[in-house]
Amino acid sequence: MPHPVDVLVGRRIAELRTAGGLSGRQLAKALGVSAQQVQKYERGCNRISASRLWLLASILNVPPHAFFEGADGAAPCCPEDAPTGRDDAVSATAVLDVARNFRRIEDPEIRAALVRLVGLLSDEPPLDD
Repeated sequence: MPHPVDVLVGRRIAELRTAGGLSGRQLAKALGVSAQQVQKYERGCNRISASRLWLLASILNVPPHAFFEGADGAAPCCPEDAPTGRDDAVSATAVLDVARNFRRIEDPEIRAALVRLVGLLSDEPPLDD
């Protein structure tokens, strides 16, 4: 079973790749690996070396620590404690779908309104503009 941190990093790679408008094949080409390898990274099945993570950060134009956002320092130590259920897969798929479609909205006011709406629905205080 993949380690929870590998799963988290893979999920963040998929989110950042999608948010950046890159396909799995495009990212694979930029990394010099196969599309299947990128899929394995994104599922957390294959670990990513530090040098490859650094290259990914450069390609995706994010700081290296962006891959660890969402880790609270309390990652499960045992694979059986890691969240791997269907709800997590559905949630990850939904997040990627929302990000993909959000990028297609051209009107900045609508995008800002959606960000505020999601914040309200999640009980997050709105960010000051």
